[in-house]
Formats: sequence, structure tokens, C-alpha cells
Amino acid sequence: AESSRSHSVFNIRLVQAPTDSQGENVVQDRQNITVSQLSLVDLAGSERSSRTKNTGVRLREAGNINNSLMTLRTCLEYLRENQLSASNGLAPKKVPYRDSKITHMFKNYFDGEGQVSMIVCINPRIEDYDENMQVMKFAEMTQEVQIARATPMKQDLGLTPGRRKANKLFKIAINNLNELGIPEAKDLEVDVGLVYSLGPDFPAYEMDSPEAEIKIRELMHYLEQRIEKRKKLRANLDIKCDSFRQMLMNLDRDNLQLRTELASLKAVYKQERDRSAALEKKVRIHESSIDVLNNTLSKQERQIEELTFKLNEKENMLTQKEHEKEKQKKKFSSKLAVESDKNKREFELKLREQRAKLQERMRIKDEKLRLVSNILQSEDLPSLPRSQSSENILNEKDRGAYTVRTEVSSVPATRTDIYATPRHGAAAANNRHRRSRSAGDKWLEHRAANPVPLGTIMQPYLKNRKSVTKLTDMKELTAHGTTKYCLVSQDADTDGDVETKLYKGNVIPTCGGGAQVVFNDVECLKQKSPVHSPTRKRPSNGNISALG
Repeated sequence: AESSRSHSVFNIRLVQAPTDSQGENVVQDRQNITVSQLSLVDLAGSERSSRTKNTGVRLREAGNINNSLMTLRTCLEYLRENQLSASNGLAPKKVPYRDSKITHMFKNYFDGEGQVSMIVCINPRIEDYDENMQVMKFAEMTQEVQIARATPMKQDLGLTPGRRKANKLFKIAINNLNELGIPEAKDLEVDVGLVYSLGPDFPAYEMDSPEAEIKIRELMHYLEQRIEKRKKLRANLDIKCDSFRQMLMNLDRDNLQLRTELASLKAVYKQERDRSAALEKKVRIHESSIDVLNNTLSKQERQIEELTFKLNEKENMLTQKEHEKEKQKKKFSSKLAVESDKNKREFELKLREQRAKLQERMRIKDEKLRLVSNILQSEDLPSLPRSQSSENILNEKDRGAYTVRTEVSSVPATRTDIYATPRHGAAAANNRHRRSRSAGDKWLEHRAANPVPLGTIMQPYLKNRKSVTKLTDMKELTAHGTTKYCLVSQDADTDGDVETKLYKGNVIPTCGGGAQVVFNDVECLKQKSPVHSPTRKRPSNGNISALG
């Protein structure tokens, strides 16, 4: 026969059931049946495919064996970690019993409903050194796992112990009576207890003749013995009743006394236990306070030592800096006198040169201004040049800028071209305009506490909004289903007018329970006079140079 190359399990089960009140029949109640099991498991040995060179079905069988052994080892490691976690007050891990059939079959044994013993077999060969080391480590790890056995439960049906043997002896006595020829023994109940007897049965009292004095005397003697026996039994019964009554009264009195003592002892025990618990609590509090104070004291001492060390270092550095400062002061005082004389002479020379240059520049600028004044005061203004088309003028109007262009050529005749376009400004167009999608959105408006009133016709309108002046809590963004955020900012523009900007964004929840705002739109509200003209500025030096 070929080996199946798998784990082998041999189970032996022992079933124990109690008997009835007569001790004859077995009770057929599953709740009162006790089952014990002994399992003998032969674990298949692990192997390496690199050594065995197995292929096909045998390789798959070896893989299944190795996987089941690895699962068994994992379960034992988890049991050991759970023992360490329980001692440290940590939560236990879930043991993967269901990952293999062998561990799932004996799950109850590892959980404390049985006892597990392991026998490790190794082959002491040099070639098997690595496998033997792994097996020995596994065996050492299993010795560290302790399984808490459950307390066995004893089935108690409330029946008298030893009833089976007593009933057996009672039946033997009945059989003996039957053998002696007593037919009444067959009618006796098995559970009949002991009764009082007044003696043997009546003798034969049939009278054959009037002179049967012997039978009469025997009958009288029997009756006298029976009466005497009855008196003794009654007296014995009265004595036993009195004794039983006295014993019962004593037991009742002792029971009452014991109950009173037990109640008082319980009260004292409770008081002592409460007192002990209070004292233990105070001790723990004082110990924790002492630990905190000791830690604080040690920290303060370390800080004092560190600060003292730093103070000494700073004092040393300060003293060293003072000496270096005195040296540098003496060194640079002499250099300063020499350099000051040298710089004074150089500055006087440069000052004379700069004055000459400035005078020359002022003369050139005066000449240029005189030429510009002559050009502007001339009465003959030629028409627009042909190179300037109406389209360019229209573009300049769209840009809303005034342009003055003057050209001075080398020909005898002076030609001046002047272009003037009024500044009206282009019509504003909002490229982000769309139909309202925020009908069902909830807005959070963030604005100043005292905003400047807007005089514009177009006013910001946010449906279903909530206004805040300070945003310090993340719950303002995440609560009430807020989906939109608007920041209202009011600043002065270049002309000094109030410019209101509305920064809009979407509120996106994050995986951490917070929210982030992604800004995607800016609205600007601004008022401007239609007759306002830009501030005229003087031409720069470069333009004057071009005119010259």
C-alpha cells in the first residue's frame, strides 16, 4: 500500500452516563452525559523540494503538509503573544485556527478544554542539521505556551451515592428469602426502608379439642412477648423522637447564632474591605504624587545644572569678548584716523566732479524743455499721418489710454503728430458666468466684523448662508453640511476707492475628519467715475532724450 503523505489522527472516546435512582438503568439525557476523548496525532514531517526533487502530486502534497505545519506554528506563536499581552494589559490577537483542518479540529484543546502534549522526533544526521534546528526551535517555543485548563464539571442529579451497590445487596437478601421459602419476599419493593418488627409471626392457634391448654399457653406467652416488645419499641420511639426534637432545636439555635455571627462578620468584613480599598487608593494617589514630584525635582535639578553651565560659558565668552573688543577698539581707532583723512580727500574730489556733471545735465534738460515748449506753442498742427489707421485708433480707444507722440526729424520742416483718444474703458465680461448651481448648497460667508457698506447696484447674494467674523474652529466648515466658502475682502485701489473682492471656493472633506477649501472663483465689486481722467505724469528722462 502507498502512503497518503498526510497527517494521521486516531481518536479514542470514553462516554460516561449516570444511573437512575434504582442504580439499574442508564439515564438517557445528553446533558448529563460526559464524553472524554484521547487524540493521537501523527504529524507528517516537513520537507524541502530542493532536496526531495518531488514533482506533480507529491510536490502538491508536500506543499499542503508544509502549509498546515506553518499554520500550527503560527497558532502557537499567537497563543504565546496573547499570554504576554494579557500580562501587559493589552488586547489579545485572534488565533487563525480556521486556516487549516488540523488546527481547527483541535481548537478546543488549545482553548483550555483539554491538555496537549507534543513529542518531537528528529534524525541526528549532519545532512538534516537545518531541519533539526527548525524543529528544535519549534519545540522550544511550544514549551513556552501555557494552556489554562478549565475546571471539570461534576454532574450531580441529587441521587444518593452508592445506591447501585445497596440495591444489589437488597436483591441478594430477597433471593435468600425466596430460597428459604418465604413467598412474601417477592412483593417487597426495592426501595423499602427498615421498619420496626414486633417479633415472629403468630403460632398455630387452631383448637382441635377443648383441652388444648398447651396451645393456649403458647399463644398467651407469644402475646405477652409481643406486648412487651411493643412497649419497648414505643419507649424507644419516644426517646428517639425526643432526642431528634432536642437535636433539631439545638441545630436551629446554632444555625440562628451562626447566621447572626455571619451577618456581623460580613458587616465587619465589608467595613474593613472598604477601609482597605480607601487606604490603597490614598496610597496609590500619594505614590503617584511622589513620583510626579520626584520627576519634577529631577528635571528642575537638571535644568539648574544646565543653566549654571550655560551661565558660566556665557560669562567666559563675555569676558573674552570684552578683551577682544578692547583690542579691536585700539586697532581700529588708529585705522579710522588714517581712513577718514583718505576718504575726506576722495569725497571732495568726487563732489567736484558730480557738481560739474549735474550742471552739464541741467543745461541739456533746459535746452530740451525749450524745444518742447516751442513745438507745443506752434499753431500749425498737421493731420494724422497716413500710417496711423482707424483700426489702430480704435484699438487705442479700447485700451482707454491717452498717447502723445512727437517726432523731430533731420529735415528743415518740423513735423509733429499728436494722437488723442478718450479713455472710456472696455465693457467687463465675466468668463466664469453660468447658471446658479448653488440652489441646494450651503455657504459659509467669512467677512469683517464692521464691513464698509456697498453702494453698488450689484450686491453679493448667497442663498442659504451662514456669516462668521472669525473662523477658529474646523467644525464651522464641517458642520451643517457646508459645501461652499466665501471670503469677503475690502481694500483701497490705486485711486483710493473701495474695492470689494469675493473669493469663492468648494469645501472638500478630508479623510482625517476635517475639510479643505479649493478656491476657484473671484468676484470684484468696484465703483468708478465715467469722467475720471488718469493723473498726468511728466515724461521720464528717456522720453526727453528721445525728443532731443
